[in-house]
Amino acid sequence: MTKALKLSCKYNIYAYDAYYLETAYRLKMPLLTLDGTMKHNGKDMKIDILEV
Repeated sequence: MTKALKLSCKYNIYAYDAYYLETAYRLKMPLLTLDGTMKHNGKDMKIDILEV
């Protein structure tokens, strides 16, 4: 949770969204999102993004 809160502050996003980013990063899993901000932040964190 601490890392998610740090991401929340870094990217100025909700902690809920930051938790998804942190979880995908930690588990080395792709992130499925249609949200432009989440895509941008995920790419910045070197997370693979799945788009539909």
